[in-house]
Amino acid sequence: SKLLHSYQRQDAVIGNRIHMAAAESPSDIIMIVPSGRDDVTRKEYLTIQFLQKFSALFSLAGSLFIVWQVLFNDDDPRNPKISNIYHRIMLVLSFFDILSSVGLFAGNWAIPEDTAYDYIQDNFGNTATCDAQGFAILLGWTGTVTSNS
Repeated sequence: SKLLHSYQRQDAVIGNRIHMAAAESPSDIIMIVPSGRDDVTRKEYLTIQFLQKFSALFSLAGSLFIVWQVLFNDDDPRNPKISNIYHRIMLVLSFFDILSSVGLFAGNWAIPEDTAYDYIQDNFGNTATCDAQGFAILLGWTGTVTSNS
């Protein structure tokens, strides 16, 4: 079950169905449970988690390689790569990608253990890890988008 902190009507879209719940007071406990084929099987869930961690790991490796190339692999010490604007842009993009990749790799591990949804499994975190993950992903994506523009 999940405690709703607002006193207003809450709508949740689960699959093609809309489940509605209303809270009259903070003591009301509301549970929104997906039903039918909207549920994800354990095998599908593990596949999604594997693909998320796999792609985040490769993104992290690529960004770390770019950072290493720009900062530590100088062919000409008199003219370092960091002085070139292209390499600086790539360094900033890679930094933000590293942040979001770490957050995406953490995936469901950072979600608090006491989360009440049945479809979230293998979560070992707490509120602080969840906040840190959200901050890393949001800052990484925002930084990547703004660096590209």
